[in-house]
Amino acid sequence: MKKKGMRILALALAAAMLSGCGKQAKDSKSEEVSTETEGKTESNGGLDDSEGRYVGKSSKWDGCFVDDYGIKVRPGMTINEIVEQGCVVAPDYVDDINDFINAPAEMCVTPDYNSSSNHVLYIYVEQEDGSYSRSDFSEDAWFINPYPYAVPFGECIVSYMLPGLNHMGVEWNTDDKDSMSPEEMKALFDIEPYIDEYDNFIYPYEDYFVLFSLYEGRILMCETGTYGHDDNYPVPDCISFAGEDFKDWEFESETLSPDEDSYSFMMGLGTQTIDLTYFDSIEEISRYYLPESGYTSSFHVKGTNKDGDHVTIDLMDEGVGLYYKDIAHLTYGSIIDSEELPSGEIHSAQSCDEAQNIDKFANNTLKLEVIVSTDGISEVNHTMEVYHQVEGIISTSAE
Repeated sequence: MKKKGMRILALALAAAMLSGCGKQAKDSKSEEVSTETEGKTESNGGLDDSEGRYVGKSSKWDGCFVDDYGIKVRPGMTINEIVEQGCVVAPDYVDDINDFINAPAEMCVTPDYNSSSNHVLYIYVEQEDGSYSRSDFSEDAWFINPYPYAVPFGECIVSYMLPGLNHMGVEWNTDDKDSMSPEEMKALFDIEPYIDEYDNFIYPYEDYFVLFSLYEGRILMCETGTYGHDDNYPVPDCISFAGEDFKDWEFESETLSPDEDSYSFMMGLGTQTIDLTYFDSIEEISRYYLPESGYTSSFHVKGTNKDGDHVTIDLMDEGVGLYYKDIAHLTYGSIIDSEELPSGEIHSAQSCDEAQNIDKFANNTLKLEVIVSTDGISEVNHTMEVYHQVEGIISTSAE
């Protein structure tokens, strides 16, 4: 997505709709819209607002875009709803599509995944012979995690699309030209559009808008997105039934008490509990979290265990990035001398005064980093022994 273009779109949408409009309650769909908008649209009594459609009762379009394979996609739709149509959906280009067949359920997407980061979707449609073809919407649709906590990839939603007019899924052409005219568009929607200062035609739906750009009297292109899909694009006040503004989550740092026996917190796709009785004394303990939900993106504790080892623990969510490392069969390993342990583990890299091990944790949704400080060069076996001790003091429960 071109951020500059979307910012212009947002400003245009707001300029067209905010003038003189007062925000109404969402349950007032059956009432007439404000007097300022009555001139541009008719009252709700003459509209079909079922299934989130704010169009004329004779409109032929259901608000979904359809590709050449019959796959329907619209803003606000979940990744799972696309998958249910016989698709494999990935958050980026992949060499082997089989790597992402389980991604909707297994891949953890953190709450800071929003459209401002340009997270594009790749959609592959399963054919009768078991092969996959790329959907027309691949690379022309983006997604977000709209919640203040981590969710599986499948629960994320489509936030923005650049479909073609041929993806409307209905017959609209009434003349001998391939491009759509404003008159044909109005007939398709059975309602007058909002017209912004750039002469773009905008049609609002409950959770998203559809915008048509004109050039020399014909429809040039179409773009559509959820209202307020990040904090730069707020919901226009006069669209009384629109969804809430997207929240650009702000994480805060918190120093915790070292006197508690344990702490439990949302992280990854579950609740993590760490047993602090492992430590004889604690020097530092803190977390990075969201006040809105209590979701924790990192937890840090440093202290001395009962064996006299100086141990630092950092548990962090890594979201999509960690899933990629998993499917690529990569591990972080450790940064201590290469050695094969009796358990068959192989850890490699360099040795230093602080021996460190980093690996995936909690069904591969989190990264666990353990540092063991010693007076000299640490032995691999002892570092791994402490690492496995730490694994044992952290438990995960599913939400």
